Amino acid sequence: MDSIWQKDALPIFLAFFIPGFIMKKVYGLFVACDNGDWQKLLPEVVAFSALHYTVFGWIIWITKDLSSSWAFVGLVVLVLPVVWAPAQLLLRDWEKWAPRLFSKKILTFMLTPEQTPWDRLFDDQRDRWLIAKTKTGDFVGGYMGKGSLTSTYPSADQIYITQPWRCNGAGFLGDGAIANGLLIRGDEVEYIHLFEPVKRQTNERQRL
Repeated sequence: MDSIWQKDALPIFLAFFIPGFIMKKVYGLFVACDNGDWQKLLPEVVAFSALHYTVFGWIIWITKDLSSSWAFVGLVVLVLPVVWAPAQLLLRDWEKWAPRLFSKKILTFMLTPEQTPWDRLFDDQRDRWLIAKTKTGDFVGGYMGKGSLTSTYPSADQIYITQPWRCNGAGFLGDGAIANGLLIRGDEVEYIHLFEPVKRQTNERQRL
């Protein structure tokens, strides 16, 4: 590994590291990845960079003018790798990712990547009611409205509810929120029930 940092080897290493590194980082904005150990990821990053140059390397090769060459090097090494992650997502599931990538809310989806069923369950960010049974037998829950949050992989499963209500296994009790917020840890939960907002259910009955 020390030989990588030698003067002659460093430019080659960076050339085959940077495109793959950029791709992994951009992909991780949409799909949560555990990128903690880069030594283990290095072969994958270098392999992607090699594939990247196979597809786009001709752009640098055909450039004759030195000043233009540096511009094209920047384009190939720094800019085009960004395109790979959205392209992969669109090829994998066009109907799911097209509305997200071509939406004004793209930054929101980038900040809430998905990987596990937990992530996919909460990734749509719509309002809903939630009741969770804890491992101690208690029931907690409330309304997940504006300001409610859920964690994403690789972070531990957590839910923050802005409007917690009293509840039991049959439903909600009382007529309003009992606190300003509630944090639920996934490792303390036995199961979770989710319910659509009453207004949405009413509208569906009217359409029927």
